[in-house]
Amino acid sequence: MVPFKAPNRLVPFFRSLPRWRQPPGLSLSYRFISGASPNILMEVVKATLKRASAAHDSVAIRAENNCYSYTQLVSTACNICDQLCSTNLSNTECRDRTSLHTNTESKDLHGARVGILARPSAEFVAGILGTWLSGGVAVPLALSYPETELLHVMNDSDISIVLSTQEHQELMEKVTSKCSSNFSLLPSVETAGNEEIHFISKMIDKMNESRQIEGEDPALILYTSGTTGKPKGVVHTHKGILSQVEFLPKFSVRGVWQRWRESYPADGSKSDNAITLFTGVPTMYTRLLQGYETMEPDLKTASAFAASQLRLMMCGSSALPYPVMKHWEEITGHRLFGTLWHDRVCHGTIQSFAWY
Repeated sequence: MVPFKAPNRLVPFFRSLPRWRQPPGLSLSYRFISGASPNILMEVVKATLKRASAAHDSVAIRAENNCYSYTQLVSTACNICDQLCSTNLSNTECRDRTSLHTNTESKDLHGARVGILARPSAEFVAGILGTWLSGGVAVPLALSYPETELLHVMNDSDISIVLSTQEHQELMEKVTSKCSSNFSLLPSVETAGNEEIHFISKMIDKMNESRQIEGEDPALILYTSGTTGKPKGVVHTHKGILSQVEFLPKFSVRGVWQRWRESYPADGSKSDNAITLFTGVPTMYTRLLQGYETMEPDLKTASAFAASQLRLMMCGSSALPYPVMKHWEEITGHRLFGTLWHDRVCHGTIQSFAWY
């Protein structure tokens, strides 16, 4: 399908329509890339930088039997940022910015898509952060993709440059040449010196003076595996990613039990925003049971009482093992309602109501 190229005067109109009413093939650059003046810096990146400045020796990532500090991670991300901004991307509207490592002028990617192909590693994370620091949109490429699907994702998301490791260099150089895109190797995350530690504390102020990112600007495009057709991309904004990061603690085992106890305290009262419905999958209930068994006796009593007050608990996806169902019923009094018929959309909708 040839991407729909709307005249500039019609772009605001098409972007205001619901996704299903937008013209088929409307390119991602028209759908999601906004030229509005930015207001806020991406909070996830800023938090990482502050952590690197305050506790530079703290472990940020453990991968392949190695530990990588925040300073190592951020230093490599800044190198990648400068590397991206110094690349001549002919199909991208770049803007002037100040290099993070030097005072020389370079370019801001202004929403250009950056493909990243690497194993789960510190280099992959540094590639994501470096892309965001440069003003780009990260597009992770699946290691399982054959060449045809890589080409589809490259063209569909209009990737301008691909970052990859040496083990995938030959394949990606071949793919990028067919898409008229650029290719660059991801630098290794190496040990950072004292000068880098001193540099990070100054970098936050410099970033505030450089191009900032709106919360609604696209940050990440994730593609499906392609098992039921060509891979389909979903755009996540910086604000959306921040919301997910902030919401993660509530989905931890400890967080779920705590939310239930807050909804239904041991004195028999009920909070104004009490949870009445909970839905999950077998693995979630297994983890919740494991967390329950590690609690102190008093906390177990309060947790079991709180869980018993919910109106309904459901379990979807795969079949629920009988021992898990039996144990859960013994603790909470709830016999889990099976929802094997739920598709992902319905199940996700119900789950959103479970928390609000």
